[in-house]
Amino acid sequence: MRAVWVVVLAVLVTGCGDEQPARPPIPRQLDAGAFAWRACDLLPGARAAGLGYPGPGMPDGIPSEKHWSCSWLPPVSPLLLIDLYLGQDRLGYEYRTGAGASIGSTGEPWLEPLTIGGQPAAALGHSHELPSATCSVVVGLTDTQSVRVHAGQRAGDGRACEHAIEVATVVVHSI
Repeated sequence: MRAVWVVVLAVLVTGCGDEQPARPPIPRQLDAGAFAWRACDLLPGARAAGLGYPGPGMPDGIPSEKHWSCSWLPPVSPLLLIDLYLGQDRLGYEYRTGAGASIGSTGEPWLEPLTIGGQPAAALGHSHELPSATCSVVVGLTDTQSVRVHAGQRAGDGRACEHAIEVATVVVHSI
């Protein structure tokens, strides 16, 4: 009986080991509701061109009450997608599903915590410091709003995460 209590106590003290880290708290609530139906306005034309994405972005997909997208696509532009999530905590979702997971045999983390524009964020799928052809970052704006930026490399430079973080920073400052 004494051994059972020791095991129970050990589990209570250490936990089960399967707990996923929670999304970091959102220090500033940045309401992006004004950009509903206007996701392309998150990266205005002049700013987009200055970052290497010529022309205006194109509204992408079928918008819903909770998700709007804007894209810049090859061959006219390097790959860039901006997804605005209203009424859903996309950053929290990524933490719940990807934190602690790794990719295949490489062991790279699926989610790498970042801070972008003072807001909690995460690089998804690999470390933001490794060369990559594509990269997604998600930034928490409020407890129920997030923005995801998915960028491609430019001319084979392998710097997709740098480009995604650069665009996400401009997006956060636009709100």
